[in-house]
Amino acid sequence: MPNQIGAWIKTEKGVRRLMKEELARGLGIPKGCENDLSHKSLQRTTSLFHWEYLSFSLQHLFSHPTSAPGKTTQGTKTGDHLSGATTITLDNDVFNWHPPDLSLGSPWHTLRLANLRWAADHYPEPDNIYWDGIQRLAVHRNNYNSEGPDPKRLQLLWWEFPSEHWEELRNGARQNFLKQPDPCLRPNAPMDEEMLEAAVQFVDELVELGVLRSIDEGLTVLTNAPLFVVGKDGQPGQWRVIADMLRGGQNDCV
Repeated sequence: MPNQIGAWIKTEKGVRRLMKEELARGLGIPKGCENDLSHKSLQRTTSLFHWEYLSFSLQHLFSHPTSAPGKTTQGTKTGDHLSGATTITLDNDVFNWHPPDLSLGSPWHTLRLANLRWAADHYPEPDNIYWDGIQRLAVHRNNYNSEGPDPKRLQLLWWEFPSEHWEELRNGARQNFLKQPDPCLRPNAPMDEEMLEAAVQFVDELVELGVLRSIDEGLTVLTNAPLFVVGKDGQPGQWRVIADMLRGGQNDCV
């Protein structure tokens, strides 16, 4: 994609100029935020994806290594100094996490309701938004038991995120294509019996969690991302199921 607003681009509908909103999306700027940027500022903006990567990589650049909890360092004394050989002993404690009290009326639940009410008041029909949120909250709470996660159906609490993401989290985020993918259904990659079992289990879990659903009545599937299965390194009998958007043609359209 050109990095200049108004640059000529070729699409399936012909040649036209690149719009400000399209350049902003390509730079990773959240939808709607480009309205606060002038054309000049937008064209001088470095991709936010780069800053996101660099900030994570550089956050410990000037920090000094410290001994981690649960580790002991031992050395062999040679004269008045320790030799370079060290032995690291790690505790065998297993990471353990328990969810807070999610019951009705608990501090956690009360705070979620207060945040929901505050967010709902930003919409034209706040009561409808509020009651819909209560149902979503019930689904979310059901994904945990007293011991930890017990996922049954995926449900994000949209009002717990920054307001610029509310609509996409509440109604679903669209996968925008710069051009329409070619209508074509492609078969999955060849699989043996074990691979096929892993793929079926993976898809069934996505359906059960509500990530995948049946197509709406009256609509037709135009294209798909065929699946392929690869083994996980160092984990015999474990498989990774991947949707191949390269062979499916979707990668050519974004």
